[in-house]
Amino acid sequence: MAGADDNDGLLVTGCFRSGTTLLEKLLHNHPQVSVASQPCPVLYHYTKEVFLEGLGLERRYALDHLFGEDGYRNEDFAAFLESCAFDDARLATLFERLRNYGVGLWTPEVFQVTDRIEPGTFLDVFLGLQRALGTLFGKDDARWFGSKEIVAEEYAPFLVGHGSRVVIIVRDPRDVITSLSFRQRDNQTGNQRPILFSARAWRKSVAFALSCEGHPNFATLRYEDLVADPAGELAKLTEWLAIDPYPAAVLGGEIRDQNGELWRGNSSFQDRVGVTAQGRGGFESIMPPDVAEYVEAICGPEMRALGYERKSDRGIDRELLAGFREPFAVDHAAFSPDYSHSAERVAAELHRAELLAAPDRPDEAELRRWFLDPRAWTRLRAR
Repeated sequence: MAGADDNDGLLVTGCFRSGTTLLEKLLHNHPQVSVASQPCPVLYHYTKEVFLEGLGLERRYALDHLFGEDGYRNEDFAAFLESCAFDDARLATLFERLRNYGVGLWTPEVFQVTDRIEPGTFLDVFLGLQRALGTLFGKDDARWFGSKEIVAEEYAPFLVGHGSRVVIIVRDPRDVITSLSFRQRDNQTGNQRPILFSARAWRKSVAFALSCEGHPNFATLRYEDLVADPAGELAKLTEWLAIDPYPAAVLGGEIRDQNGELWRGNSSFQDRVGVTAQGRGGFESIMPPDVAEYVEAICGPEMRALGYERKSDRGIDRELLAGFREPFAVDHAAFSPDYSHSAERVAAELHRAELLAAPDRPDEAELRRWFLDPRAWTRLRAR
């Protein structure tokens, strides 16, 4: 059974199009760190599905944005992870589903090591997988063994509480949605989803970052700070991980992928070599002004908490929410065309804004339902 004393696991996560891959590559370029690129997304989806099935709950996605969730608390999920057992049958199901996963599995070499993963708890499987993956990259003696998986933020409280390290990277939501929904080439994120869904997914990242803030096993950073000062931001991470400083050749040169090949980025617009700030603020010339105003309104409290400057002072109001229309056809089967401006969701966003402005502390259940963790509500109120 794995424990905090022998824990060398690392999870890099965040919302889609937030710089998780850049951070993963930079961390893996450190001699003492091994980070695989999305080697087992099914581990997080499947484990959450087992949890939901046990409660008799059906959800659009196992790893959804969580806003409005009233079927369970984050503490309930953490308690489930404590006792979640992966026996031979469950491991077989996990890896069979991984074989059929398709787009989103960026380290197919994982199948070279799946037979090394032994039955145990979720934490045992998580750590065993990270360590086994390190051998694929010739990093058997690394100090930290990890992987990058997107939208897995709800695992952060459990993992940091058991000695693993978790880092969440966040990015300006306007650039996230520009990269996701106004892309000029395929970025493997699927069909068009509603703007509100993407904004809520971004807010989920921020909520878990705020709720884990201050824990010694947790770190968060902004994409904008990383590309503006990679040496400075990476120095903070090496100190946090208690490892040697980055070699000068890594900081000043090209980025290599896990196979030693030159990494040209995964931009939605063009190839990029090395760390560049070209992806920062791109929304200004691409995102329609009405979409930017809408995103700034529904993400405003989180943007202020993270230090992102808004272009508009307009806050949440019914006219803005009900009048918003997608700038594209929503062609994703999981969403209705009126997702962002439906009466139900307009009312939910207005209610959330009211909770944030309430003179007295709202009911704990309401705080969890609309801010995921009461600590996030407290931090957003402070701004």
